[in-house]
Amino acid sequence: MAPSHTPTPSDRSTATRNQATFRRKLFDRDGVVSIIGKVLDTNSYPPPPGMTYFEEGPLQGAHIIPFSSSSHPELRKALSIFAGQSVETLLTVNQINDPSNGLLLDPFTHSIFGRFRFGIECRDKIYRLRKLYPDIRLTSQLNRHNDEEVFLFGWKSHLVPCPSSLLCNIHLAIGYVLRESNVFPMISAILGDEEEFDSGNTGGDYWLVTGASYLERKLRGLAASNYSDTADSDEEERLVKDIML
Repeated sequence: MAPSHTPTPSDRSTATRNQATFRRKLFDRDGVVSIIGKVLDTNSYPPPPGMTYFEEGPLQGAHIIPFSSSSHPELRKALSIFAGQSVETLLTVNQINDPSNGLLLDPFTHSIFGRFRFGIECRDKIYRLRKLYPDIRLTSQLNRHNDEEVFLFGWKSHLVPCPSSLLCNIHLAIGYVLRESNVFPMISAILGDEEEFDSGNTGGDYWLVTGASYLERKLRGLAASNYSDTADSDEEERLVKDIML
């Protein structure tokens, strides 16, 4: 889920335009200083009077559930099963850029949010920071806040939807699962390899180092390690498929 969706040539201009609108709506909702990190957007200097911030930098519109899910119905279906209620209509191409699916973040904090190192819990319309890893593995911007600190979104405009409690809690729950299952280092390595390949920096046989095929081989290895040498091959195949699903 971490990589951002890369538009095809036919939908690139539309995706870019929607992303700009998405970011502008987040500014309208939360102002020009990020709620998380207290970074002033570079293009908004000087800041409005009374604004508190620690540094200047570019702010990005971060999707709580990644843009790529809008083009993957199976992923939306899986997220609905995981959530216990349908989220498919919230994540379509027309809805994925709704501000209820967005946060304003600096690039570094955006990156670790996509890697599920922290999340936002929303209960009774109260948003709390949940750090999923030690401070040393987080950004200095995020470490300006204490774990469980309460955030106030929508202070500038109540006309723009605040982050969806459902989507925030789904993102956080996925983060907990990845942390407790200890599989995220493997997934992170695979995603890093794919980014290298997309950038043209990976040589040799792509199948051997990246993508779903690499993940499948790793999962087969994990499955095999949990069985004796005489394990039924059909049962092993079923286990791998269950893990991948």
